[in-house]
Amino acid sequence: MNRPIKCIPAAFVFNGSKVPIAAGRFLLNHAIEPHNHEFVEMVFVCSGHGIHRTASGENSLQRGDVFVFWPGTWHAFAACQQLSVYNCYFAVELLNHELAWLNAEPGLLAGLGASAHAHRSVPTERVLQTRMREAGLRQSQLFLEAMRHTPNHTSVSAHAQLVGHLILLLGQLAQTFSYDINPPESADQSVIHAAVAEGIRLMQSRLDYTWSLSELSGCLHVDRSYLVRLFSAHTGMSPMAYLAHQRALQAAHLLTSTDMTVAGIADAVGWSDPNYFARRFKAKFGISASTYRARKSSLSPPTQSALHPSYAD
Repeated sequence: MNRPIKCIPAAFVFNGSKVPIAAGRFLLNHAIEPHNHEFVEMVFVCSGHGIHRTASGENSLQRGDVFVFWPGTWHAFAACQQLSVYNCYFAVELLNHELAWLNAEPGLLAGLGASAHAHRSVPTERVLQTRMREAGLRQSQLFLEAMRHTPNHTSVSAHAQLVGHLILLLGQLAQTFSYDINPPESADQSVIHAAVAEGIRLMQSRLDYTWSLSELSGCLHVDRSYLVRLFSAHTGMSPMAYLAHQRALQAAHLLTSTDMTVAGIADAVGWSDPNYFARRFKAKFGISASTYRARKSSLSPPTQSALHPSYAD
């Protein structure tokens, strides 16, 4: 990929909402340049024609095509002719909070967990895709319309509705989901191994703890080498690399959603040494933590039509 790739920040979509979930409907008659996101994006094709491009290649779009992109995974559209799509967005931190219980379940969320290595800045990103049957697509459209018209504010009712619609949508997807690239040969693509699921839960619940591979494998009663193989098969990275990845994501989230000091955030994610935290954060995001915070706080969220000019309301 030689062209620069634009990253769409979470602030553009969620506008500081307490519930980082959003949905939109778009009518495309123009190309969409290569871009990635700071959040999970799902695309549902309803009608029209177009070419969809990812690191894996390109596909002619048809009604019922569905794609899920993990943060950092790029894609683009070309030759769009009356291409009608729904987009659904949600922040990855929901998988650590409202949707955390799904991490250990078979189906779609296990697939999302297995693709976490797509965060790495390499041209071998995994794109999850499926083609839904007509009944499933129609049901999904109902959930998406409900999400579009649920006011995204701080009320408990709106919060519950948005999360509920998202869970129903994910459940619909889970019935038909499949990978568009070869799955790991050593792992069942539909079921995450219990040791991996429990390891993820332990590390995410205590990011500030000084985990070691020996201690984690001891807690899980699994041999260290076997645990590394399991994590690599299901997540594309070792347990300690996965931990570092989650710490970086949580640090970025805290920088943009709280007024905690950088030092306080470093402590909260388990990188209490300021110099080490600075190196790890910059290695992940390419800029310092203070610059990351400043850039996000200076963003003025555009309208939906600014993301896709031919927005169909």
